[in-house]
Amino acid sequence: MNTKNFKTEQEKQHQDKLRSIILQHCVQCHQQLDLLQLRLVNFDDLITGVQNTISMTTKQLSDLPTDFPAPTFEPAGTPTKLKKV
Repeated sequence: MNTKNFKTEQEKQHQDKLRSIILQHCVQCHQQLDLLQLRLVNFDDLITGVQNTISMTTKQLSDLPTDFPAPTFEPAGTPTKLKKV
């Protein structure tokens, strides 16, 4: 078990949001391909839809925060000093 790669709650939330954005992108592109197969849209509309999907995904990814504050824990080897109450 590797004990050096624990993730903070913020990192877990960031990873979940990233997966959500990627899944949303894939679903939208798949839906547009389904519409093309059913001949409900023509190829030019498909290209426009995919371009809009890519630009929306790019905007969502750029709006996603990537910096996290450093965790507030004591370094190993430093004993915790308890205060008398």
